[in-house]
Amino acid sequence: MADSRLKVREQRIKDLTKIIMIQENVIKVQNRTFKLTKETADSQIKTFEGLLERNYHSNTRVVNDLLYWKNIAERFYKRLAHEITTNAMKGKKKNEKKKTKRGTKSK
Repeated sequence: MADSRLKVREQRIKDLTKIIMIQENVIKVQNRTFKLTKETADSQIKTFEGLLERNYHSNTRVVNDLLYWKNIAERFYKRLAHEITTNAMKGKKKNEKKKTKRGTKSK
């Protein structure tokens, strides 16, 4: 009887060591896949951050260019409006009153 109990006990120990080895291998594989997914996620985050930064810089460049051309257009139209009004005023004659001598009436 002791022999059969020892054999069963040794078999259980062997089975448990096999289960432990399998679990260790599973944990190793999970760690590797976790590292790979973490590395790919990190690289994707870096790529995404790079894209956002490039888009931000390109958008700010576009906005700055638009504001630059807007300012140029505003200055041009202000100058043009000023020149038009000053030239229009030059052509008009002011209402000049005729000077009259004292005692004479103007007709």
